[in-house]
Amino acid sequence: MIAMRANSPSPAAPLSTASSVFARDGIFYVASAAIFFAALAATFYYCHTMSGGMEMPGGWSMSMMWMPMPGQSWPAAFIMFMSMWAAMMIAMMLPSSLRMISNYRTALRSAGISRVAIPTALMSCGYILIWLTVGAIVFAAGTPLAFAAMRWPALSRVIPSAAGASLIVAGALQFMPHKMTFLCRCRDMRACIASHTHAGRPATLGALRCGFACGRACAGCCAAPMLALIVVGMMNPFSMLSAASIIALEKLAPHPVQIVRLTGIAFALIGTAMIVQSVLA
Repeated sequence: MIAMRANSPSPAAPLSTASSVFARDGIFYVASAAIFFAALAATFYYCHTMSGGMEMPGGWSMSMMWMPMPGQSWPAAFIMFMSMWAAMMIAMMLPSSLRMISNYRTALRSAGISRVAIPTALMSCGYILIWLTVGAIVFAAGTPLAFAAMRWPALSRVIPSAAGASLIVAGALQFMPHKMTFLCRCRDMRACIASHTHAGRPATLGALRCGFACGRACAGCCAAPMLALIVVGMMNPFSMLSAASIIALEKLAPHPVQIVRLTGIAFALIGTAMIVQSVLA
């Protein structure tokens, strides 16, 4: 009887295994959720503080995000814009990128790396750095245009038509071959992840390079929705939710081609309507 009890499986083993699984993956998902909700709260804060705008010639309103606050220097305005952009990007991209980050953690373990927290953080930082670079480009292009529109009314009157044309361009981007190339990479980054996690490659260097590669693919894939978001208004919660939903559906839905084509047509139609409205106004 004693021998039978000694050889029987320990009931604590499944509990121990479940505990280790939670410690390994549960904390990762809890931390991801905390980061997402913090970024979401920061995004809504910026939407509230930058609500409203300046009425411009041509019947449109310029968002406060393009104008320095009273007494604020341009470097301070840039830092504020980038902090807003970072919060918005994390809130918009994390839900659809979580699977990619999880696959990276799995690849690290398959390569024999047991401590995956730091490489995962570095990979995520490399990914968001690409989007921060995009944000810096948006600020560098948008701020002089906003300043010029405030100074020259003739340019301000052209902005609604230019915005409509930009939406038509966004729609056309959805039909370009590179769109599906980037989307296929973005939907399945396993080959790219594997190339940066093979044995012998330093985990930190490989993590950053993997994050850069994933970020470039994501930025190329999301160019059209992001252009549409910038045109329609980044400080509009409905616009952000719409862009995030389109991005998530393109990355995660079983049949993304139809979504890509339909959104491309929608962008073009909305852009055409904006041009017609500006001409008739």
